[in-house]
Amino acid sequence: MKKFGIVMLIVIMSFNVFAAKTVVVGSKMFTEGYIIANMISYLLKDAGFKVEEQFGLTSFPLRAAIENGQVDIYSEYTGTAWAAYFKQKKNIYNPYELFNEVSKLDYEKNKIVWINMIPFNDTYAMAVKSEFAEKNNLRTLSDLAKFVNEGNKVIFGVNPEFYERADGFFAMARAYNMNVPKKM
Repeated sequence: MKKFGIVMLIVIMSFNVFAAKTVVVGSKMFTEGYIIANMISYLLKDAGFKVEEQFGLTSFPLRAAIENGQVDIYSEYTGTAWAAYFKQKKNIYNPYELFNEVSKLDYEKNKIVWINMIPFNDTYAMAVKSEFAEKNNLRTLSDLAKFVNEGNKVIFGVNPEFYERADGFFAMARAYNMNVPKKM
């Protein structure tokens, strides 16, 4: 499933409040989360802010931390917010439309402001060992679906967040008519 891009997520009370306190920068526990959070930290420090880093959190605890004021800023994916936090079922493939919808929902529900999209996209993909792909003539997800539907046993290693999301693993399986049991 394609994710819709990453955006900067920030709670703004006022810049005067930020200047008077430490800004807490959060990150998720994967490579791009750490990289972007470090960039945010460096930019804030360079601008004269005191920064505390709360790096390496999973999505839902980090989301709770920004909602309850324990984290002031972190980068977030519009697709994660849309599907996981707001539990929306409709897929929006236009990144600008998705950004606008997520921004509107988050402000209305939580008074959280999304600022500027980052020109970055993080897309889930399936990977298999080259020997397995060659042996079973797998080049596409359609090939994998056919292979699975023929009764071949495949063990999927899937990120728990992608497994649970409405637009995640099972949506991908449905899109490719891949018959995988809901409980693996």
